[in-house]
Amino acid sequence: MIQVNKNRIEINGNIVELPYSILEAKEFDQCILVIFDYMEFNQNSVARNFHCINQDGSILWVAENPTTQSADAYVNFMSLDLNSNQVVVNNFAGYTCTINMADGKLLKGEFTK
Repeated sequence: MIQVNKNRIEINGNIVELPYSILEAKEFDQCILVIFDYMEFNQNSVARNFHCINQDGSILWVAENPTTQSADAYVNFMSLDLNSNQVVVNNFAGYTCTINMADGKLLKGEFTK
């Protein structure tokens, strides 16, 4: 079980400090999916703010974004599908994105706004 406090995650009693504040985090298997606060990223470029990390805080992958717009940033999780190894997340630029949990590749980006 994980607990989040600003830029720290407590994982099985160990505290991991990360470089940005955390909007949301979800644990699966031995990994943690983290959406960082996009406001802490450069506002003139895509925020690469959705990471998958190990329990020690090391980065396994950074999710692909659907556009190159400066408003392109992940904001929250919609669903996890462990059977197909996919996570669906909402994006500030108006996209609902399906991401492969194995490597962070964008499988589908659907404009919904």
